[in-house]
Amino acid sequence: MCPAVLRHADHRLAALAFAACISATTGFAQSTWIVDAGGEGDFSDLAAAFDVTAPGDTVRVRPGDYGGATLEKAIRLIFEPGAFVNTPSNSVTLEVSGIPAGQVCSITGLDMTDGSLAVGAQLSVHDCDGVVAIEHATLLSWVNPAFGIERCASVHVSHSSIRQMMHATDSRVTASECEFRGGVNAFGVRATNSTIELNRCSAFGGDSIGHFGSTSAVYAEDSHLVLRGDASSEYAGGFWATFQSPSMQAVGTSTLLIDPNVTLSSAPLGMTSIETRPLPTVSATNGPTIDVTMRTTPGDAFGLLLALPGTPIDVPPFGTFWFLSAPVPLVTTTMGASGEFTMSLNNPGTPSAIGLPLAFQGVNAGAVIEFTNSALIVVQ
Repeated sequence: MCPAVLRHADHRLAALAFAACISATTGFAQSTWIVDAGGEGDFSDLAAAFDVTAPGDTVRVRPGDYGGATLEKAIRLIFEPGAFVNTPSNSVTLEVSGIPAGQVCSITGLDMTDGSLAVGAQLSVHDCDGVVAIEHATLLSWVNPAFGIERCASVHVSHSSIRQMMHATDSRVTASECEFRGGVNAFGVRATNSTIELNRCSAFGGDSIGHFGSTSAVYAEDSHLVLRGDASSEYAGGFWATFQSPSMQAVGTSTLLIDPNVTLSSAPLGMTSIETRPLPTVSATNGPTIDVTMRTTPGDAFGLLLALPGTPIDVPPFGTFWFLSAPVPLVTTTMGASGEFTMSLNNPGTPSAIGLPLAFQGVNAGAVIEFTNSALIVVQ
């Protein structure tokens, strides 16, 4: 458990709290394995590595082309640049399933865009009671969907590009700073009996091709959607000649909570209810430092929290809590005139921390007291 020690805006104390949190959460890191298609590692393919690894292990995948595999353990899976996962047929390429409650499986750097094998590249995450955290994924497929999520309690996605639809069914999903694009007969994002939070994301419907018509950016079926962001967060339907599909369509009992600054190409259609109000947001970027940015109304009091990503807990009327463990407060302060506050934390960079998923979330006290979204990074 991470220590909860901060009560004010001192970045030095934040750094100490962050370091203590990292130390507490990396003490359980186990073995590190290397997958190398050229035979210079512990394994030459993903399937063999997944058979041997134990929960908590780290698997690094070196550059090369790799076939599909099924992952059923809460490991840290890291793809280095130049590592591609593809299959030449219309089948699931990487499958993640059965992650137990209370455990976190993290995947970073997944790339399914090798042009020679792109047809059929699909990521399927299903039947997970625990957390699946995905960062820096690049998915391109000619099969619907490129990213399928079914019966999952908590999927966190960040800094990813997905073409040919993300489709969540009976699941909870939070996505930050991602781009979703539709394609042939595919929406950018589709929600079926699910809750999806899109934070500083953009989504675009597919344009018409042949006898296939254009699609909306987002399609909801008996689902709840939350859209946070600013004017750069764009949701636009695809085109059929000069006709543009709606930005969003919904059927059944579907609801929408949206920040008025989010850009829509047209009004949503079919929503049972739409609530529009300013929504505070948190974003995080990963590099030599981990930069965490809070955006809210000037004069609002807020705090920033850090923990492992967890299964969402709804706390009416304050929103949703996305942490697995007790969080460590990093800072509490009041928003300045710019409406934007950024703090930088040293990236630990230690072997035991590599692949560790971290979630940042804010608590904002303005017109109402509420949680922000959860922003994911995976330590590099």
